[in-house]
Amino acid sequence: MGQAQSGGKSGKRIQETLEQLGRYAEPAVRIYGELEAKAGNGTPTIAHIHNNLQQVPINMLEGMMRKIVANEPAPNKNLNTLTKERFLSMVSELVSNGVERKALMYFAMIANPDTPDTATAKQIEALLTLGMEKTVPDASQEREALLHHLRYTACRKRGRAGALGEENEMVTSDTFVSFLEGSSIGSRFLDKLVIEGLGLQEMPPFGFKLPQESSLLGAVGSTFLHGALPEPTRDQWTRIFHSKLHGGSFSAVRREILEAGSTLMIIRDKGGAIFGGYAHENWKQNPDFYGSDKCFLFSIHPRMEVYRPSGLNENFLYFNFGMETLPNGLGMGGQLEYFGFFISSNLESAGIHLEGICRADPLSTTYNSPVLSTETSFQVEEMEVWRIGPVPELGIKNKPKAMSILNERKEDQVILELAGKKMHAKDLPEMFEEDEVKIVNGKVKRPVY
Repeated sequence: MGQAQSGGKSGKRIQETLEQLGRYAEPAVRIYGELEAKAGNGTPTIAHIHNNLQQVPINMLEGMMRKIVANEPAPNKNLNTLTKERFLSMVSELVSNGVERKALMYFAMIANPDTPDTATAKQIEALLTLGMEKTVPDASQEREALLHHLRYTACRKRGRAGALGEENEMVTSDTFVSFLEGSSIGSRFLDKLVIEGLGLQEMPPFGFKLPQESSLLGAVGSTFLHGALPEPTRDQWTRIFHSKLHGGSFSAVRREILEAGSTLMIIRDKGGAIFGGYAHENWKQNPDFYGSDKCFLFSIHPRMEVYRPSGLNENFLYFNFGMETLPNGLGMGGQLEYFGFFISSNLESAGIHLEGICRADPLSTTYNSPVLSTETSFQVEEMEVWRIGPVPELGIKNKPKAMSILNERKEDQVILELAGKKMHAKDLPEMFEEDEVKIVNGKVKRPVY
């Protein structure tokens, strides 16, 4: 009688789980039937499921089983027995809506048996590495850089930090959940390893595919940056500059990026570091910093990281040339002479192509970025610029505005003001502002002052 009652309750729980599984119910039942066949129509064991997940060590599968057994009404301490109820419960946790339940199941794979709410950062690194090796088997260098990002980046999804820290540091399950909620790439690696490995669902191909080949970005790097770019233009990449095609001079860079729209600039220096920045606004000649908080800096190698504006200042973009007393070149972040990164135009006349600086002491104020290059002063080995989004509309508003004499000699104006000379014309409206130009009956009408 007791056994019949127990069997009835188990059958009811199985039916409830199947209803919760929805579209995953059919593949889950099919896979369990295959496991039963491998077991000679007996009860499968962890060894049988390991045939589907050969890349996953047995002890990690036991960790998942330990979590399922802990939730059973009357726990059976035999972790090796994979009943249908246990298998369906495992699947239900893995494919549930939201990240939390799935993240806790992944965490159970590497949690300490005696303290199931904790694991070391090194154990998490081992699990993520398995997922990366299955997802991007030919990207070892990029995997190392991304692993650095996954281990050390704080996850702010719930307004709290969740950095994985040093390899022997203890990490709680709560931190791991926050980590996966803030790392879509990390979650995709583990889904590829476990969910696709079991045969429940074929995961979509990993990686954002660039429309043209890049010698600086592989599948991991392009996907990483694609996720950092703003929607809806993040899918529209057009390469507009490559130093090997257009030449390695500042003039060549300036010619291609001026008024080109939103751009992603990627630099590899002579030491092998790969880094750059996203300029949401047009690159346009301006002796002052300009731009918006949609701009950011990034590093691809030796670490993958995105550095968003800190809010301390608005020194997002700088693009100036042809002046004697101000830096000539393009830069992002920081302040004059202490940029987040800066490409100088001053050495071009000496026949030296594309040199720059990254000065952060210890971080660039605008983007909270460290020194991105191998050395503070660097030489550009290779450089690419991609337009992100559509080609800017042509027309009067998009053409560079002719500067007044006040703006043409900006450095002289600064010197005069420091000497106590009042610039009375400074506050007058700019003549012929482009925003106020109108087309009336096919003719250009300018305001009269």
